[in-house]
Amino acid sequence: MNLLVNFVKDLWATPVFRNLFWNVVVAILFVAFRIWYTTSNAYSMLLWNLFLALIPYGVSQWLQLRPALASNKALFVFFFAVWLAFVPNTFYLATDMYHLGEVSGISLWYDLIMLILFAWIGIYVGFVSMLQMESLTICYWGQFWKRAFMPIMIVLNAIGIYLGRVLRFNSWDVIHEPMQLVVALLDLFNHPLQHKSAWVLIAGFSVFIGLVYKSIRTSSVFQK
Repeated sequence: MNLLVNFVKDLWATPVFRNLFWNVVVAILFVAFRIWYTTSNAYSMLLWNLFLALIPYGVSQWLQLRPALASNKALFVFFFAVWLAFVPNTFYLATDMYHLGEVSGISLWYDLIMLILFAWIGIYVGFVSMLQMESLTICYWGQFWKRAFMPIMIVLNAIGIYLGRVLRFNSWDVIHEPMQLVVALLDLFNHPLQHKSAWVLIAGFSVFIGLVYKSIRTSSVFQK
């Protein structure tokens, strides 16, 4: 318990976490008000998706604040695997805008603002988490990953979004249904021409995530 309390204290000391915390609070209030106003739980799934998106940030932040854990290669590989399984959930939040207009009961503008807010949090926490894990990977696994880490992660995130949004897999299926997941991936790679729409989606998300990442990396604000 003391370890968890100390971790929360360390988190609160970081400006990024405090900013993320208030973003999350506002997002939850948006959903809570919608549920109260419409008496419908139609968008309550956003809260679960938000929780899943915060897991990789928790993992990367934990490793960043606990260098002894990150420096242990066996533990780092374990935490990295957990992080890798959940990190697509961050950018996946942006795809929930797909549901805009499916449920009435409140102004469409309200739902649009709410979905944009969740998408923003997902993109924000996704990049923060990836940048943290990139830094740790370079530090403990060598300079090779300075160039390779982000391109690989961007594509893997795009594939993860496809698996979740289209094929309806989730992060838990790495444990619950690993064979079905492996079969789906092998089919995707072995028969690319049969999955042209899938590869268009993956390419599109890869370009989108890559452009946002490039913009963050080159912005004067980030450099400061």
